[in-house]
Amino acid sequence: MTESLDGATAQQWRLVAELRGIREGLGMSLAELAAATHYSKSSWGRWLAGERPIPESAVTAFAAACGRDPQLLLALGRETAPPPVPGGSSRADVPRQLPGARRMFAARQGELAALTQLVDQRDAGSGGSLLAVVEGTAGVGKTALAVRWAHQVADRFRDGQLFADLGGFSPDGRAVEPAEVLRGFLAALGVPPERFPAQPAEPAAMYRSLLADRQVLVVLDNAHDSRQVRALLPGGAGCVTVVTSRSRLLDLVPWPVRAARSAADLRVGAGRGG
Repeated sequence: MTESLDGATAQQWRLVAELRGIREGLGMSLAELAAATHYSKSSWGRWLAGERPIPESAVTAFAAACGRDPQLLLALGRETAPPPVPGGSSRADVPRQLPGARRMFAARQGELAALTQLVDQRDAGSGGSLLAVVEGTAGVGKTALAVRWAHQVADRFRDGQLFADLGGFSPDGRAVEPAEVLRGFLAALGVPPERFPAQPAEPAAMYRSLLADRQVLVVLDNAHDSRQVRALLPGGAGCVTVVTSRSRLLDLVPWPVRAARSAADLRVGAGRGG
């Protein structure tokens, strides 16, 4: 990874997309990333913009700061693909975008068990992609619950985990458009930028096609409404999607998993995530 990204390989772009997704999923600013890795903020800005190749030492530092496997990240940027995972995708095609789970978490065993039933139903061959909505008011721990559960079952999804903060109720009022999320998901799934579809409806179709025969967990955090979610739902029977929202989104799923409605019902340490 020493040449200019003007002639970047799909592996190099895949690495950039994966690092972007991890950082955004953790909500980590460039300044925080710089402090955690001891590389400058300007360097990370150029690397994550695809302007320069990322040194392997920086990738290793990134992995340590974000709680990821450095060998998996390094493999994404190398020309020679690593050995395939038995029964699944090659390691270079396996996204692992979950943010870190909170260390202080009073587990909601009922909700965790209800979510796990989705994976059990999938393994029992229930047919079709499965979906649950974790719904509740701000600050009750919806994100903490979903992320904690996702880490618990991650090994049951051989083809990886996708995560996106949809910003549905962000302070600046800017919800993330589905097209923007799809670009990140397609990149994480190994699609190079030059292959991104140009027509508005095509990225969602490509996304569903890529996941049709894969076992992937999709976590969509902080959704504002159903419109924001629909294009991001996979159709494959091996996939499970969990959405967190302050809205019930009843037109998406008949079986919402409701998070606690008061902060007292779910204690997650000094801070509470919505």
